Amino acid sequence: KQDESTEIAYFGLTPPFHGRGLGKHLLSAAIERGWQDGARRLWVHTCNLDAPAALDNYQKRGFMIYRTTEEPMPARYRT
Repeated sequence: KQDESTEIAYFGLTPPFHGRGLGKHLLSAAIERGWQDGARRLWVHTCNLDAPAALDNYQKRGFMIYRTTEEPMPARYRT
């Protein structure tokens, strides 16, 4: 939390929990908590390391794409 803005950071589920509908409930709870804590703006970063359904989940919960940038993948994540 910084001033009236709150970032939902490091949000996600480990692979065994993907595809079970849990992410929408977890994200909804995080959003509710942010508003309860007095945020006037909530935001979240996403990247290509997120699960394929992550962006859709964010958008269904009211987030909009603000900016898209391309950066090189850090070596530790390359296979």
